[in-house]
Amino acid sequence: MDYLKIASLPEVKFAHTFDAEKYDNYFPKRCGTAEISYLKEGELRVVSGGVQTVARAGDILCTLFRSDIEFHASRYHCHHTVSASANFIFCSAPEEDSVFLSQIISSPNHGRFEELIDKLIYAKRISPERKLKCSGLFLQLIDELSEECKKNEREKDVGGYSYVGKAKKYIYDNIERRVSQKEIAAHLGITPEYLCSVFKKYTGDSVIKFINSRKLENICVIMKKENVPLYRAAEMYGFNDPNYVSRLYRKYYGVNITDDSKKVT
Repeated sequence: MDYLKIASLPEVKFAHTFDAEKYDNYFPKRCGTAEISYLKEGELRVVSGGVQTVARAGDILCTLFRSDIEFHASRYHCHHTVSASANFIFCSAPEEDSVFLSQIISSPNHGRFEELIDKLIYAKRISPERKLKCSGLFLQLIDELSEECKKNEREKDVGGYSYVGKAKKYIYDNIERRVSQKEIAAHLGITPEYLCSVFKKYTGDSVIKFINSRKLENICVIMKKENVPLYRAAEMYGFNDPNYVSRLYRKYYGVNITDDSKKVT
């Protein structure tokens, strides 16, 4: 997601529809240009910054050219595009008057954005001299897309928080055996990468560190309360190497687990 401020009145450079049986195009990084498209039919594979995504019919594409970008379609596709130049200032975080756009926006409201893009295409073709009208329509399009992105992010936050709670429950229910991030993600029906992202966001720890910390705390307590030796307590929580447990505890807490277990009440 890109946060940006529009520091000058945008000028719409072109607005058109395009279709082809096959499509392969490359655009180098360039400043001061933004293109907004919607995919009418087919699919487009988008490669930018080493990351590949796929846009499908109904998706909105926001291309800001912050890095080289490629578009590929192996079958028929049709897209409608508007392109504008302006003084775009990118921000690392939201600021006053900034907007933010996802590269690909999937929305049940895509019909509204298609309407605005087609309105711009019509205005540019019929009245190219009315630059202010085109600029106004482009700003309206950007503003409404930004609001849609904010809404999508809020919905993701709610879902992400719920996944973290479910992930913690799964960890606690299975604390005595080895549990992987991949296994937890599969149980929740999400990708390991998404689980990693939301877990770090809401807890401040990675999934693996959270699992290990809970295991180490339990090992320390059981060593004290039940006078269980380290190697045995470690085995009870899925660790085969007590020396590894000792090193991990010192790494996390800065003290030896055998010393710390004597202080546990």
